[in-house]
Amino acid sequence: IRNHFLCVICVCIYVPNTTPDSAEGYKSQYPIADKLKPKVQETVEKWLSERIIKEVPSNVDNRWNSPLTLAPKKVAQGNYTDKRPCLDSRHINKYLKEDRFPLPRIDDIFKKLQGANVFTTLDLKNAFHRYPIYPPHQHKTDFTSVDGKQYMFRGCPFGLKPISSKFQRVMSKLFSVEPFRDYVSTFFDDIVIYSKNLIDHIEHVQSVIDELTRVKLILNPQKCHFAQQTIYLLGPRKVTNSIQWPTPRTGKDIQRFLGL
Repeated sequence: IRNHFLCVICVCIYVPNTTPDSAEGYKSQYPIADKLKPKVQETVEKWLSERIIKEVPSNVDNRWNSPLTLAPKKVAQGNYTDKRPCLDSRHINKYLKEDRFPLPRIDDIFKKLQGANVFTTLDLKNAFHRYPIYPPHQHKTDFTSVDGKQYMFRGCPFGLKPISSKFQRVMSKLFSVEPFRDYVSTFFDDIVIYSKNLIDHIEHVQSVIDELTRVKLILNPQKCHFAQQTIYLLGPRKVTNSIQWPTPRTGKDIQRFLGL
């Protein structure tokens, strides 16, 4: 799937029109260290090329602006190795309604995996960005980059309040029906496919990829693990650092441990 196509599933992320006409949501950009500006601009150009964002037209009401911030980026083991530009949308979130969707119980997911011998885990690329924002409200996601230009999001940025719940809603809509519910479990962007044998597994994996392709969600091949006998699921590797930490023996040891 070409990157610039957004998800076509019928659940659409949008900023509701609950903002009074007289209200303004303009927050100035925070200072960004010179050494981090290339990272920000590189990300903005990537978003632009993938049509996740677009430049704000001159005739659009730009009383809205959200600052960009850089959040620590983790690897699988839970270590912070990089920084990821994202939108600080707290002043937008106060206008957004809660979207409460029940999460699957982790115990239930592991029970479903019992008896399976072959597993695949799939990772979605730019998962939240794939969900479109209702066009008349895209201007409420305006931000100003280090190049001085103002952009708005077409696809949902990280940080909007309802996105996690809506993401789980979409995954459930896709994979909680026959035949997928017999061999697929999802927890946010963790997708696991499980089968009793390799022959069935090949068919199961192909059907899931076909379904993701149908709704224009794309995979990150570097983070997918196919036909494994054992897998890490729902974050067990993230506790590795805590498990391997020496047993605290003094007050200062305890403080260091709690500061993880």
